[in-house]
Amino acid sequence: MDVKRELGSTYPAGVVYIGFFRDLRLFVNGYFNHEALRSDAMKQVVAAIIVLLALLGLADSSYLALVHYGVISPATMETSAACNLAAGSCANVIESAQSTFLGVPHALLGASYFAVVAGAAMIRLLIGRWYAPWEMLGFLVAGLAFSAYLTQELILRLHVPCAFCLTAHAINALIVALYAISLQ
Repeated sequence: MDVKRELGSTYPAGVVYIGFFRDLRLFVNGYFNHEALRSDAMKQVVAAIIVLLALLGLADSSYLALVHYGVISPATMETSAACNLAAGSCANVIESAQSTFLGVPHALLGASYFAVVAGAAMIRLLIGRWYAPWEMLGFLVAGLAFSAYLTQELILRLHVPCAFCLTAHAINALIVALYAISLQ
């Protein structure tokens, strides 16, 4: 395939967004061109791993949401081994003013995000292909961008390394990478 010829074509006005995803598909297909990654069995394994990671992210985000709403005491969070590694800073993040977006806790947004991802991956396992694959990629990339924003807020603005938050962001990055591989 002549990638330069494929990527060098011009797009009509208003179709730049479709061209971006077409170019991304060409990159993914060219970069991950290993037969083992392209087999149907491997695609099923990758989708199953995505389900497991999304469920882990759902559990992590749900725990943080329960702490945010006071169902679980922040003191309980402070005594966990993960927060002890970060000098007991997890509750500070959950109770900070930056822990919400338009009044909705980030943890609740994360729980719903991971629930959608888990559902989409389960559908992939059932029907053998991704339903609306490029729309899902857009959803995942938007989630990754928000995750990157929240990570920089944790580190640069709050100066607090919340282990639970960083775990959810790392899981999100892994899911996006695995999804990109599974699109082949």
